[in-house]
Amino acid sequence: MASTQVINSPAGRAAATPVELRSSIDLVPHAKGTLLVLGGLLADQLADAPSRADVVAQVGRSNGWSTIRFNYPGHGKTHATRSGGSLSDISLTSMLNSALDVLGYFAPTTVAFVGSSIGAGLMPFLAVRAAGLGMNVVGAFGVSAVPAAALAAFIYQQLDQDARRRFDEGYPVEIKSPTLDEPFTLSRTQIADLPSFGYNGLNGRLDGASVKLLVGTKDPISTQPFNVTLAGALGGTPDSVTVLDNEGHEISYSAMERELRRWTSRL
Repeated sequence: MASTQVINSPAGRAAATPVELRSSIDLVPHAKGTLLVLGGLLADQLADAPSRADVVAQVGRSNGWSTIRFNYPGHGKTHATRSGGSLSDISLTSMLNSALDVLGYFAPTTVAFVGSSIGAGLMPFLAVRAAGLGMNVVGAFGVSAVPAAALAAFIYQQLDQDARRRFDEGYPVEIKSPTLDEPFTLSRTQIADLPSFGYNGLNGRLDGASVKLLVGTKDPISTQPFNVTLAGALGGTPDSVTVLDNEGHEISYSAMERELRRWTSRL
């Protein structure tokens, strides 16, 4: 049964005061471990079913895994699910720090990550820190992963020369995405702050972990080369990437569930 928690997050924010993160854990008796769901930009991971996070929890439950899901600062579409903070303060590092705060709160001994879009692109960074906290990171499953380089490329291809100059100078720009209902404003600072997270490479910490990444042939943001690079950063190989015909960035729940069920059953 899932229980909802509000976590006081000192790290997952850009403001001077702590942010309350909305989260939930679906505990399975005698679980093999815990799945941590890392959503994409603007995703409400605590929304009522059907949702991608809910599918992960259902698959986890059936295969003996507890599931943690949470909303990044400023994320959540209702009062009950919305985390504190502002979307204007969100950045790649604040998303990672929020995930770390959630991991620290629930303190799972054995953990595997299930990420989508930007959340999947951040998995190598989180894996390093989770392993450093003494957690046994046994796997990473990504859906339409968008590493920082892919996100930057997607933004730049929408900008003309003048807009690119302004973006590089730190001014916010408006971008459009097939996964968002309306345009979203981002600044370069929000997508270029990963060095402040202190990433120094995996150093073999995911040796032996199970890595599976899904990418659709019609995805305009997440490409096979980006996913192959990400798989390597997680300790996987090019064979860790499964290309799904006729799927776009929003890979269907049924395709994700099929692959996720196979993957979790082998963990």
